Amino acid sequence: MLKLRETVERLEVRYQRELNQREQTKTASASSDPKATMFPYMTSYTQNISSIGAGPHSKYSELISASSRLKEENFHLKQLIHEKQKLQETLERNFGDFIQSSPSSPTSLRDTIEKMSVTDLVDDDYYVPMTTEECWIRIRDTHVHMNAIHQSLTRRTALNDRRQPNYFGWKIQHHFHDQVLLFLFEKPFYHISAFQVMEQMWANELAMQSYRPEAEAARQSMRVLQHMNEDTYIFQRRMLDPATNTYTKSSYMRFRARTANGYMIGFRTVNPGDFSNGKPKTWASTACIRTEFIQQCSPFGQEYCVVRMIGDTNLQGDTEHDHRVAANTIIGLLQWENKNIGPVFTLTGN
Repeated sequence: MLKLRETVERLEVRYQRELNQREQTKTASASSDPKATMFPYMTSYTQNISSIGAGPHSKYSELISASSRLKEENFHLKQLIHEKQKLQETLERNFGDFIQSSPSSPTSLRDTIEKMSVTDLVDDDYYVPMTTEECWIRIRDTHVHMNAIHQSLTRRTALNDRRQPNYFGWKIQHHFHDQVLLFLFEKPFYHISAFQVMEQMWANELAMQSYRPEAEAARQSMRVLQHMNEDTYIFQRRMLDPATNTYTKSSYMRFRARTANGYMIGFRTVNPGDFSNGKPKTWASTACIRTEFIQQCSPFGQEYCVVRMIGDTNLQGDTEHDHRVAANTIIGLLQWENKNIGPVFTLTGN
């Protein structure tokens, strides 16, 4: 970056020097001509006439070519600066990870390397691209798994006499089993179509929009690892643990598809085995969610959308933490509605 700034400053100084030399040349030629001193207006008039006769089209062509050349140089300069910034961010991230994991002395570094296995020496950022066949297998398994969760929650609701809770119009069904939370959220929206909601959510997902609380969202960063096609991609999330000041990395797949009664967007973990080697297990390290956009029609012939979210996610097993996660889930649900549907509350004077 310092070399680029020096280059820009050097070009500006050179341009200013040439401009000053040109002005000095014009002044010297005008002062040496007695006619210019006696008849300045006649001299300028004569110069204008001669410049018109010299060929304005050729000068205009020269200006156009010079402008094009400067635009091209400016584009390449901006591209080079952007690449330098990306490289600097990557180096800073790798340096931070190295500082967190580096031993305190060369002796301990040698001892640590001798004790490490081959799998421990593999970089956490290393990602093996997924094949198309593997991608379709995971999407198929996601549909099968989500259908099983939907049937299980529906069956439990039918056997339960208690009325299901309703939060801000969202019908909520849930069940805990072996530190895994099964859930179903459903709400109708009568002023928007299923296609519009799906497109808005997909655009926000491509922009890596987060529905977590602001404190958690500030501690995470996301980047795309692989683009399978225009409807499927894989990304990585790096989450900073403030207690240990270390990063937890997870990879996820996101995809969308058309269904028999609308559209759907799927989300699932693609590396659930990463937490079997002693790494800390965090909430939502294994997650699978299917958001359905069901097109419905009212008795009056008006189309509307029913949003249904089905999924499961792991919990830590700590009662206090799990209750906080449940509360944050409701808040995240309202944030999802606020960013994909519209304002949850109407703040008017009436």
